[in-house]
Amino acid sequence: MGKKFDKNEKLDPQKLSFLAFYLDINSDTFGNALQSGLKAKYSQEYSENITSSMPKWLAENIGNTKLLNKAVRNLDKFLDDNKNKKIQADITKFVAKTLGRDKFGDRITVDGALTVSTLLNNLKEDGETNTRTKGDGEKTT
Repeated sequence: MGKKFDKNEKLDPQKLSFLAFYLDINSDTFGNALQSGLKAKYSQEYSENITSSMPKWLAENIGNTKLLNKAVRNLDKFLDDNKNKKIQADITKFVAKTLGRDKFGDRITVDGALTVSTLLNNLKEDGETNTRTKGDGEKTT
């Protein structure tokens, strides 16, 4: 029997790179699993089959992205609803606080993974060479 998936298991830099390239709308390989896989330094064969084999780490992260997109749509609906000013005010404070943190500093998610934008910035700073940046900012080769 295969290894049981641990929800608290941190993703390795290669998986994080793939997710950044595949899920970030600003990435030149956004939505293209093959090109995202190759750019994350996976083999041609693995990159061609990654979405059809759908490893658990990928399925969970794609699912999380879909849930986040749904949450954003719901936030938009509440912000446009003029009936409940208290909810509008609370959402506005939350969004401003969250976006402000993202804009002015690196953010680490609850499981310790870098955000997509931070990861992409780290990769760009590394010149997309074989040098990788760990979650704590320390560079590895």
